Amino acid sequence: MIPSTWAPHRRADDGEVVGYLAPAEDVTDSDLVVPMSLLGHPLGEPADEWEAADVLERTGLSMLADQWRYTSDGAEIRVRIVSVTPSHVVLKHEDFGDMSHDYGRNFTLALPAGDVLRRA
Repeated sequence: MIPSTWAPHRRADDGEVVGYLAPAEDVTDSDLVVPMSLLGHPLGEPADEWEAADVLERTGLSMLADQWRYTSDGAEIRVRIVSVTPSHVVLKHEDFGDMSHDYGRNFTLALPAGDVLRRA
């Protein structure tokens, strides 16, 4: 589950949540926040709220269309993101040449995703 200390950031034109503003840790300026993706990955360095929100507006949703790599039990598979909620992400196995996993199978991963899910 996305931590309750992370503030959802919504696009002004339609109210869609495009990411989160997380309190910056280990910095002297307590007004700084870190732009976090819907998956719980940092998208930039600590910044003021306006700069961090700009990062989320530019990249928060578009990054979900990228190809991703999921690591489980030491095996890495190529996946696509099907859907995201504040508690989990649904992934679809999309590695056409990898028959060791169930091609096309959907599976759910708790959020924040951490290092097991990264852009390909």
